[in-house]
Amino acid sequence: MIDMGFLRIIRKWALRDQLSTGGVGVRSLGRILSSRRFQRIFAAMLFAVTAHFMAFTYVESFLGETASVPSRAVAPMFVAFGVAGIAANVVTGALIDNWLKMIVPVSHILAYYSLCVLALFGAELGFVGVALALILWGGAIAAILVGLQTWVLKEAGADALQASAIYVAFFNGAIGFGAAAGAGLLETAGLSGLFLCAAALVYVGIASIIMLRESDRRPVQTGNRGEIPDPAD
Repeated sequence: MIDMGFLRIIRKWALRDQLSTGGVGVRSLGRILSSRRFQRIFAAMLFAVTAHFMAFTYVESFLGETASVPSRAVAPMFVAFGVAGIAANVVTGALIDNWLKMIVPVSHILAYYSLCVLALFGAELGFVGVALALILWGGAIAAILVGLQTWVLKEAGADALQASAIYVAFFNGAIGFGAAAGAGLLETAGLSGLFLCAAALVYVGIASIIMLRESDRRPVQTGNRGEIPDPAD
């Protein structure tokens, strides 16, 4: 399970110098939304979050029906999933200053492969194989979300408050859309097909950011607000 508290701590820490500067400016929101760099980062987040909740909403049914996991083992698997996410938060936090550009795409790739393995081989993996795939998925999605939010804050500089507001709005929308999309796909694609569709969305998210150069800004800057650069990528 995603450690949402950890994401909130990152956002509050990064915005600590911005909270007293006033409200969210419309012009700043417009600059962020029109930036191709932010569009790619937001797109990657939208694909990742939609895919995650598309699959995770129905993971209990998947474990019981497709992977034939005993009902008594489902709860421990969820615990392992959550612990993997917390561990990934800690590791990502330790490495993110120097390895942000590597962490985000690698985490996408790990999430993609874990979902593919569950979708294609879930019935044959056995208890240990399914547990390992879930642990990999839990760690990967946590690293993706921490990495992308850090990237947004680093990219935004003095406009971190506005960028974070947009990020959270898109994030919450993607949660609901992912669950709803999963319900629609479940009837036509089945549980395995649903997980495969989620993997495909994560793969598209990789394409959104793989060529994007990491900004050399610090997560938060103080002083005059400047225009957000939008070089051709």
